Amino acid sequence: MVCMSKNNEEDTVKEGTTLSVLRLNSSEIAVKIGCRQALFIETANDVVLAELVTLSPMVYENEGAVEMCVQLDHLPKGSIVTVALTTQPLTATEDEDYLSLTATLEWHYDSPSVVQCVSVPIINDECVEEKEEVFTVSLSTEQACVQLGANLTTVTIQDDDVLVLDFRPVGVVSESNGTVDTCIYVCDGQLKRNSSIIVSFWNGTAQYPADFARPLLTEKVVLMPNNTGSDLCFSVEVVDDRVYEELEYLQVALSTEDECVQFKESSVTLDIVDNDCVNITLSRELYAVSESDGFVEVCVSLEGETEVTVEASVFTIAGSAQAVADFTFGDTDLGSSLLFSGPGEQCLNLTIQMDSALETNEDFYVVLLSQQLAVKVLQRSAQVIILDTPIVTVAFQKTRLELPEEESGEGTVFQVCVEVLSPGILERPVDVYLTLEEGSATADVDYVDTQEVNTVGLTITTPLPSGRRRHNVSPFVQCTNLSLLADSIVEDDESFSVILGPSDNGVSVDPTPLTVVILNNDFANVSLELANYTVGEGDGYVTVCASLEGVLERIIIVNMTTTEDSALANSDYSALTDYPLQFSASVDTACVNVSILEEDIVEPDQVFQIYLASYDPVILTPNSSASVTILDNDGESIPMGCHAFTYTYNY
Repeated sequence: MVCMSKNNEEDTVKEGTTLSVLRLNSSEIAVKIGCRQALFIETANDVVLAELVTLSPMVYENEGAVEMCVQLDHLPKGSIVTVALTTQPLTATEDEDYLSLTATLEWHYDSPSVVQCVSVPIINDECVEEKEEVFTVSLSTEQACVQLGANLTTVTIQDDDVLVLDFRPVGVVSESNGTVDTCIYVCDGQLKRNSSIIVSFWNGTAQYPADFARPLLTEKVVLMPNNTGSDLCFSVEVVDDRVYEELEYLQVALSTEDECVQFKESSVTLDIVDNDCVNITLSRELYAVSESDGFVEVCVSLEGETEVTVEASVFTIAGSAQAVADFTFGDTDLGSSLLFSGPGEQCLNLTIQMDSALETNEDFYVVLLSQQLAVKVLQRSAQVIILDTPIVTVAFQKTRLELPEEESGEGTVFQVCVEVLSPGILERPVDVYLTLEEGSATADVDYVDTQEVNTVGLTITTPLPSGRRRHNVSPFVQCTNLSLLADSIVEDDESFSVILGPSDNGVSVDPTPLTVVILNNDFANVSLELANYTVGEGDGYVTVCASLEGVLERIIIVNMTTTEDSALANSDYSALTDYPLQFSASVDTACVNVSILEEDIVEPDQVFQIYLASYDPVILTPNSSASVTILDNDGESIPMGCHAFTYTYNY
């Protein structure tokens, strides 16, 4: 038997074509027909059965290859059997899921086995994709002496990749942030298909609606290849309730039905740190108490809402006064604790011990502390001065001073004097405190709020504005110098106060302050810009302007009034009476249009007057008057004082 190529069955030989036959060996014959040549294999009428022996194999992506085998039912004798193995995609993609393959298998009569195998490379893309992807392997031949059995099979690629998700690290979130956020990201693997996860928010100690603006939700999130390259973030709006409270938290959990999606951590706790605080403070920074009073009440107040019990500790520190001998803290000299469950005030009584010794003023300190971080102590210490029984009274020698403000230079220097009203016997100096307080005058603008003032008989031990001055009883009047500052600003009279007290032990202080009035000496000059104005009767109006000279601190008003001369009000012009012109720091020129009334009367030019006036004592009007001449426009006029006639001729 001769096994020919199937394609050669369609060949035709033209008449007269030369045919040459040559035996190559015992099984092969070469035939040449014209210029074409074919190889024939001589067989003994033998048909070979070839078929795939690996049917519907399944391979995991990470195995790297699948082996496809072809088996002949027997080896041909004296012949060569050739078959082709070819892959074709179905749901799998060539060169992404596997390498496409076309392989040729040959058997000779002396081949060692009737089975030959070919490996089809499987690509491990480390991407989560469809669970199973399929391609086909087919068997084909062009030899008529080869019969195909099972010549087509499918190969299933089992995806074993996993997408691993994890939470981004979450730091401490403050209530003031407005939102508490959590993000998840892909920490391992890639995605080539859609998947989904469930994100669930669970209440911890934080609750709706006190801590969250809306109820917590369970949300389904679709994962797609184009959205897993960046973080997936979720936010919960936090309510800043402005209440001091403990640390609160909520939980976020992840779940999925996709077995190819895993979580490094399936849940996370989000801590919300309270940003609110409460303030506790001593009600005063200085207490002055007489020995004879017997006690001093020290109060502590709490401001702000709280859900946490606030604990405050109050204790004393000895100064020149000594615990037990001069004061006691209730039954102990150690201190006390105060507990607050909300805003309010609590007070403690400190006992002051009475003695008969005439001594200097003594002091000790009350200190307020709290160990809670969200508790802010505003006024944490207070000085308590124990005053000995008063034996003299001091007061300002004058309770009011009116001083002129200088136009330039360093200003006016003046004395503030303190006198002893009821002299007594003192064995020591006494201290008096002076404090400067702003009124309508401003410190370091209108007067010197100096850091040191030195005069005879007064020694500064602390700086102004709470200066401490040592005052001796002899002489009975002691003074210190203060200074005013000069400026050129037009302003009202201004004032500030000098206050006495509190004093040390042995001195009673008159509470009447010294009022220092700074008399303004700056004036604003408002003048008419022109002394004479000329306007035609038919012009309609004349514009009259006034200008300001000087620096203003406030708005001032200047009134403009017209008076008749030869021109008559409301006949030749519209009269003005106290028409207000307003000036300020940004407006230094004000104008008004005075209406000119036209009439058909031939008359001489007429005049009226304009005047400026003000009731404000800081305003001067040096050029306060002007004349306005109205030029007649009704033909030839008759000069005043002349007897003449005017004739008009019509031609």
